[in-house]
Amino acid sequence: MRIDSVDAHSYVADALCRVGLAPPDAETTAAAMVSTSLWGIATHGIRLCPIYIMELIGGRARARAVMRHH
Repeated sequence: MRIDSVDAHSYVADALCRVGLAPPDAETTAAAMVSTSLWGIATHGIRLCPIYIMELIGGRARARAVMRHH
């Protein structure tokens, strides 16, 4: 199955927003995932979207995490 990269980006960003990511974070993540898929690196591409969503829903990942430097 083929999907247009713009459609893939929109789908992934929307899905990530629906589980709590801030729109700018969802856009950045979607861009990275789609680009990686386009480069042929399936291990870090859009195929991970369902896994990321389940991790966010299950609490393993935080949608609003803040990086801190020590």
